[in-house]
Amino acid sequence: MKKLTILVILLITTCTIAMAQPRAIGMRLSHVIGASYQHSMGDKNMLQIDLEFPLFTHMNVSAIYDWIIPMNVPGKGQLNLFAGVGGTVGLGWNTYYQYGTMKYPNGDKYKIRGWGYGYGWASRGYGSGGTTIGVFGATGHFGVEYMFWFPLQVFCDWKPTFGAWFGQSKWSGWDGKVKYSGFYVPGLYNIAIGARYVF
Repeated sequence: MKKLTILVILLITTCTIAMAQPRAIGMRLSHVIGASYQHSMGDKNMLQIDLEFPLFTHMNVSAIYDWIIPMNVPGKGQLNLFAGVGGTVGLGWNTYYQYGTMKYPNGDKYKIRGWGYGYGWASRGYGSGGTTIGVFGATGHFGVEYMFWFPLQVFCDWKPTFGAWFGQSKWSGWDGKVKYSGFYVPGLYNIAIGARYVF
């Protein structure tokens, strides 16, 4: 009973300390649209978790640990530079093919050298659509943010993901599924602006 009481006290203390840290929630906007959450890990560190929908073709979740570099600027607000590292995983539906390899059920392979949508191939009579993909990779984070003297933060950042994508789809005329794999090209272009409410 004593151990359980100590454990409960520790959990309550940990949650209280976490809730006392500055937090912010808002949106990132570019070809990527998504929600963004920040949690302070001290005066010069923060954890950022983003839920994004690149081109509305797939959903990515990323978690990044950032280091903050405060800048001295005149006025009541605070300007910060930041850089960090983390990871991204994702899942797609009727999504695009990228640079990589397409493998047919009979074993033949075809190099993908451009972009296209799964439902685009289906609309031209080549397949039945329903393409699904998975995404994973290491993510970097670089940017600048401005904290107003009221609870608002605006920012601009670049969040490149260096990773791979893989997927499959069912094509008409084939008994099996066509498989895809390659470098996750859209991850390199994740440059966005956004705003968060600080609480």
